[in-house]
Amino acid sequence: MKGQKCGTFRHVGYYQQFAGNRRLPDKKNTDAAHARINLLEKQYHQVADELFPSVEFMSRSYELLRQHFTYIRSFTQDLFTANEVKCIVAQGELLSTALFELYCRECGF
Repeated sequence: MKGQKCGTFRHVGYYQQFAGNRRLPDKKNTDAAHARINLLEKQYHQVADELFPSVEFMSRSYELLRQHFTYIRSFTQDLFTANEVKCIVAQGELLSTALFELYCRECGF
């Protein structure tokens, strides 16, 4: 699938750095995390643009992306531990699966 260039998993190392010593994030780290998340979301939007020629399925994919990235952004508001890293990795897996399912629907499978 074309979405391999996004790779939520490859960004996990960055999120682990963000976790630092597992304290509440300071403004600088939160801003940096949001910038990285925004970049990753933009990359997923580019993949959706390539995958879905129809407006209907592109709209569905954008809503899906919005939901997942809102959840990922929620991790920048509180303590950040190894459990949160696992949740972010899981979001990448869930997002890829959901996009693939939408793609199959659009193709009539």
